This record gives sequence, C-alpha cells and structure tokens, in this order.
Amino acid sequence: DIYFLNFLPSNYNDPKLRLINLNNNKLRFLNFTSNIYLVKLKDLFLAHNQIEYLSQNNFRNLSSLENLDLSNNKILKIERNTFGIRSLKILNLRTLNLDSNFTFDLSSFTTSLT
Repeated sequence: DIYFLNFLPSNYNDPKLRLINLNNNKLRFLNFTSNIYLVKLKDLFLAHNQIEYLSQNNFRNLSSLENLDLSNNKILKIERNTFGIRSLKILNLRTLNLDSNFTFDLSSFTTSLT
C-alpha cells in the first residue's frame, strides 16, 4: 500500500532543518504557525497536493524561507500578504486551478512570480 499525507505533521521541530519536500501528497491545509523552530528552513516544496486555501499566517514563522513551490494545487483563495516573507526569492505558482476566484490581485505580492 502507498500512503499519502492528508495533513501536515506538527512535529517538524528541528531547528537545523533547511528543506522540506512534501510534493505529491494529499495535503489540503497548511499550518506552519506552530512550527517556531523552523527558523532556518530555506526550501519548502508543496507541489502536486490538494491545497485549497492560503492564509497570511501559513508561512509567517518561516523567516528564512527562500524557495516556495505551490505549483499544481487546487488553490481557491489566497489571502492578502500571504507571501510577505522578505527572504522569499522563488515563488512557484504554476498550473494552479484558480477557477473559483472571482478576482485575483497580484499587486499585494512583494515577490516576483517565476
């Protein structure tokens, strides 16, 4: 049997952790707000999941994050200031299903989209 993650484990507490790859799972919701120990995390790969909603709180404790891949998800809503991380250099939002969004304003993003 092949098992997929349906939720993000809350025990990522290694302060030395620099990369998390959770591509190709069934994640629908994110919660990194309780992971205050991920201060050195630079790369977060969340492509090919079922993430539907991004809150401005999802990534606020990831102050060293440079590379965030959210490609190929089913994002229905992105809150303003979700990607307001100063260290963020690469934000991959390719191939998102944004059909349910009435408007999608990219002017609030401080990071260039690649």
